[in-house]
Amino acid sequence: MRGKSSVNVLSVLIVLIAASGAGAVTRMPVFVSIAPQKYFVKKIGGDRVKIHTMVSPGASPATYEPKPRQMAALTKAKVYFAIGVPFENRWLQKFAAVNPLMEVIHTDHGIVKIPMQTFHHSGSEKQHPKPSTPKRLDPHIWLSPKRVKIQAQHILNTLLRIDSL
Repeated sequence: MRGKSSVNVLSVLIVLIAASGAGAVTRMPVFVSIAPQKYFVKKIGGDRVKIHTMVSPGASPATYEPKPRQMAALTKAKVYFAIGVPFENRWLQKFAAVNPLMEVIHTDHGIVKIPMQTFHHSGSEKQHPKPSTPKRLDPHIWLSPKRVKIQAQHILNTLLRIDSL
């Protein structure tokens, strides 16, 4: 009798341990290019996402090179939220090649970017703005509330589709 009772208690404990682990939330690994995106994804995804930022705050996106541990972490990512900053032109294909199952979502899709202004000196002390060529569009779309709403909608739709929040 005593042996049977121990087996029953052990069975109940196993079921309880399994049930407590089943309620634990597994955080979806996602990547973003820059820190402002991390803020948006965190506000939308909350504790359901584990966010990795490629370019650390204070680092230059112009000279960015991914670290080996970032490339290794990309192999587990479900999604990469791109924002249209110049370094992505050079690296996104390589990131996708490391993890072919990872979705790359362009959060700048549907956003009309404005031409960047350049300044020139015309001999006087005043500088006059001069529109740059159309190839130089302002990538700083995270500074416009109107454009952030579009980015946020892309982020929300993707997270809902990939992992019902």
